[in-house]
Amino acid sequence: MGTFEIFVLIMTVMVILVEAYTSRDLAKARERLAEEETEGKRVRGQLKVLQFERAPIAKQLNDLEKTLNSQNHQILAMQTQLGEVAEENVKLKESSGKK
Repeated sequence: MGTFEIFVLIMTVMVILVEAYTSRDLAKARERLAEEETEGKRVRGQLKVLQFERAPIAKQLNDLEKTLNSQNHQILAMQTQLGEVAEENVKLKESSGKK
């Protein structure tokens, strides 16, 4: 066997080794990708469940906020009425004090 044949044989062995190593790396990468996709699906599923569970709570909060706003308007109206009554009281006291 000549030098060239030995060189070709060594190169062939190296190419086979590189292909085997690359194939193994690709298989591991595919496996990791599959695991990550599975994990991603699991997380997306949990997110959907949380969003579904959160919806009634968000609606309840919105309803409570509307009730609170309504009550705030009522309180402001009552404060205005109270101020008017207080002013009338002061005027009545002043007018009764002048007599």
